[in-house]
Parts: sequence; C-alpha cells; structure tokens
Amino acid sequence: MMISAIVLSILQTTAVVEPLPVDEQMATYEATYPGIGAEVPADLYRLGPAEADWSTSGLSATSAIAARQGDAEQFVLGEWVKGGHGVSSPGDRPLRPPSDFRRYSVRDYEGAIDSHYYYRLAPGIVIHTFGSVRSVGNASCSRTQGIEMISRDRWQDWPEEIAVVAFGVVRLTRDDSRTYCTVYSPTRDGGFRQLAYTPEGQPFLVVNNDAQVFTITTRAEATRRMFATDTQPTPD
Repeated sequence: MMISAIVLSILQTTAVVEPLPVDEQMATYEATYPGIGAEVPADLYRLGPAEADWSTSGLSATSAIAARQGDAEQFVLGEWVKGGHGVSSPGDRPLRPPSDFRRYSVRDYEGAIDSHYYYRLAPGIVIHTFGSVRSVGNASCSRTQGIEMISRDRWQDWPEEIAVVAFGVVRLTRDDSRTYCTVYSPTRDGGFRQLAYTPEGQPFLVVNNDAQVFTITTRAEATRRMFATDTQPTPD
C-alpha cells in the first residue's frame, strides 16, 4: 500500500501546475458586475452556544468509513445530492484526476497533509483543498492550507457565468481564516451528516441546520463522478 501511495503521489505531481490569477480576474469581474464582490453575509457564519459533547457525538472521517466496514485506502466519504459533489478523503490519499485535466495553484502548501477535500463546482471544474489536521476528540480541526483548481479546460475557456462563480468561490475559500472542526454523525439509512464546529465547540448553525449527508464511496467511483464532464454523472 505504501508503494502505491508513493507512485500515486509522483503521478499527481508530474502535471504542470500554473498559478490561477484569482485577484486579477475578480477585479475584472467586479468592474463589469458591480456587487459580486460584496462581503458574505455574517449570518452565514452564525454560531450557536458551545455543546459539551460536540467532539464525541460523531466520528472522524476515517472512523466513519471503518464503521461501514470500509478501508480509507479504498473508500472515501462522498456527497452526491444536496451539495452537488463533494469528497472527503482522510489521510494523504489524493484522488487522481484524468491525465488531460489541468491544475491551477491558488495557494501553495508544503507541510504535512492529513486530509484532502474536493468540491465539484461545475462539470470539469473542481476545487481541491488539502492540509494538516488537529484532532479534538473525534473531530478533525483544520483551516484551509493548500488550494488548487483542477479543470479539463483552460480557465480562459470557462463560460463567463461559470468563471465568475468559480473565481468567487475559490477566493472566498482562500480568504477564509476560520478553523472548522468536523465530525460525522451516522444517519438511519447508512450515511453520515457532516457537522462543523469551532475548536471551542460552537456549532456553525447554517451549516449544521442543513447538513450534507455523505456516503461511503469507492475511490474509483468517487474519482469518476468528481471529474466527470457531463452534467450529472450517475452511479454505475
């Protein structure tokens, strides 16, 4: 398994990585579309009172996978309904995009990597965040460290309505300095609700009140769906 991880890491780093001109493009869009650069409503980050058992009421991503008799070497947690497409991959186990996809750096990071997260913004356009994690009970606490965009097409060829959203979301991700502590709470149908807290145990109310449900997904299936270029990839 260690050899496979090393080989995958080498394959991941052989692609040419270009910087994504986030601030330059957003300045252009803000001049064209006044108002898109407005601050995110503070209510989005509204906090509730600290919960005494917040860090032990759920599971870490690794434990959630193991609870369904899975192995983090071969499985990830995938969200395929409410949020669109999201993948949480515990450990330094990145997904491998198709060889013809491009990689754009938003923030370089060279430290320890304990977790990878992928979010599919649009067909063929994915945000990838990664970095170190600090455990608090069963919770995994982190702030965004490394960020890249993975895209089939050159960013210059993205439709403008998609580019405006993509650049806006990635800038928001880059500039968010909050620490999020995540636990996964089992659901009756075999999934896991992803819940977010501050390191002091205060819940992010908007996130938790409309929590996304993740399911155990094989790495091969998660990779296929995450980097699919059709509108709504379906399971095999």
